[in-house]
Amino acid sequence: MQESLLPEAIRGSWYLLADDDKPIGEAIEKKGQLLALRLSGTFCCYDLAREDGGIAKVEKDSGDYTFDGDFLILRGRNTETYRVRIGKDWRWSLETKKKRSKLVRGQMTASDFFELDAHERAEIATLAHRVQVETPFSDSDDAIFELVYSPSSERRLRLGYFSVDLDAANGELWLGLTPLVTNLSADTWQKIIAHACAMMVRINPARIDRILLDIAGHAVRVINVAT
Repeated sequence: MQESLLPEAIRGSWYLLADDDKPIGEAIEKKGQLLALRLSGTFCCYDLAREDGGIAKVEKDSGDYTFDGDFLILRGRNTETYRVRIGKDWRWSLETKKKRSKLVRGQMTASDFFELDAHERAEIATLAHRVQVETPFSDSDDAIFELVYSPSSERRLRLGYFSVDLDAANGELWLGLTPLVTNLSADTWQKIIAHACAMMVRINPARIDRILLDIAGHAVRVINVAT
């Protein structure tokens, strides 16, 4: 089994796209799908379509899934078995006998990753509350979210992508974060997420006691939510 992956490593929402060289925006518009994989062992797959105000999701299939680090099995209307190969944390390949697909954590390519200078890192650490949460989707169910920081009206920085999965029984909100900025500390990311999730926690009808912050390349951090 590659890298001794645990089953929960695949948790969260992904863009499911053909494994080709098309620009990711074009790939999403043509035949893009969204695949949401939950800790409960259930999945939902959506077809995607552009509409005014964002990307619309239309449920295509749902059911149960298993992942053992090597194979992903989706049991919905039909059963699909995929061989999983991991290129990067944010981009995985899926193979069947007939086709190849890819899972991508956000609308990103290798050229989208970048470093901030020392001044910008300090500014974001101090002004973490100014980082905004955005999403191209017209509703937030199983959505992929962007973290955006605008130090000026002329400059807009996408800092990273995340998706969430609520474990209501245990009062835990899992948040899987893929940073685009490669030199922010885990402590700064925790500040950003604590502020970014404050509204999400307040408006959620389920009780949320903890946020499990799963940053790609770092250990999972627990953020206790004040009641």
